[in-house]
Amino acid sequence: MDRAEFRALILDRRLLILFDFWQQVRDSRAMPDWSDLKPEFFGAALPHVWVWQTDLAGEVRLRIIGEAVMQMMELNLKGRTPYDLYGPDQAPMLLARLKRVMHDPSANFAIGEVHADGALVGIGQRLGLPYLDRRTGRLGVIGGSIMDKRLKSDPHGSTAIYSLSSDEKYLPLT
Repeated sequence: MDRAEFRALILDRRLLILFDFWQQVRDSRAMPDWSDLKPEFFGAALPHVWVWQTDLAGEVRLRIIGEAVMQMMELNLKGRTPYDLYGPDQAPMLLARLKRVMHDPSANFAIGEVHADGALVGIGQRLGLPYLDRRTGRLGVIGGSIMDKRLKSDPHGSTAIYSLSSDEKYLPLT
């Protein structure tokens, strides 16, 4: 898959704004520096943005979470690990995806059904993009999640941890 094919998968304009800005500041590098990611240039995406970063011990933790994601979940997620947020069936998959994006490196996109506790609750999109904090040497993933359509039958409301089921698409960056 090339960059144009990957970009064509992204249907939400807010995720496209984030992807295009990230692509611009990354330039010919595999990934941009954390200091390159200026929020004012992807403001429309900010409410839907999340940032994972490795901590000093090498554990992946949620660093930043957008207002729309916070409102959807109604939980304080900052500083949490995938295992803090998801059960033993989902956390390893999330961690593997984040590590692949950081270490390959690659961009990641998924669009499909959104589930909570095994129940279908909507349709959504997710984008993940690697970055390097050159000041600290830590890798991370900046991305966004959009719930395109929430089903009226969502019994979980806004207190659920949602997962998106889809064929993951990756764009190699090296």
